[in-house]
Amino acid sequence: MNDTREKIIETAFVLLVKNGYNGVSIGDITGALDITRSLPYRYFESKRELLFEACRQYFFERFFPKDFDVKSATMEELLEVISENMERIIFGLSKSLGAEVSVFDYNLMYFDALRNEPRFKKFMRSKIRELRIVVDNALKSGELRTGIPAEFVERVFGDIWSRCEYVQDTVSNKKSVARMLDDIWTFYNLIKR
Repeated sequence: MNDTREKIIETAFVLLVKNGYNGVSIGDITGALDITRSLPYRYFESKRELLFEACRQYFFERFFPKDFDVKSATMEELLEVISENMERIIFGLSKSLGAEVSVFDYNLMYFDALRNEPRFKKFMRSKIRELRIVVDNALKSGELRTGIPAEFVERVFGDIWSRCEYVQDTVSNKKSVARMLDDIWTFYNLIKR
């Protein structure tokens, strides 16, 4: 993929996390990259397209690699991929920004994108369906305890990933990410066979 396009997406997302969905302009993005105002339009039809792509990538595509086969994956394999990618994304964004990207702000941006971009909500639902495939397979294979509703498992993992309550009180991102990952694995260990 084009490095310039990726850098524009990354910068747009970092600015989204810092300033909110409606607080980012093309001028902010181009100013941060020291590029011409017209360059993003080589890759995106509009600011809206750019922001959608940034949210799509950093909230879902980077967690679920394109080559990850949800139809054959175990729940444990999915959680391993998500755990690795969560740390890589949060700490990678912090490194590129030169300052810590707050997990709290990252999670708030997720809700802001859902509120402001109907296509993002639709895309999110497609990713929830992928999670459902893995949960259903885990229940059928006996990886998870019987009698646990798939919808419940799906909702709890979604709640853990998007949790904002304790991350605002946690001193560092490292502790926030560690706590979320601990909650994910604790829940998995409670429901697995």
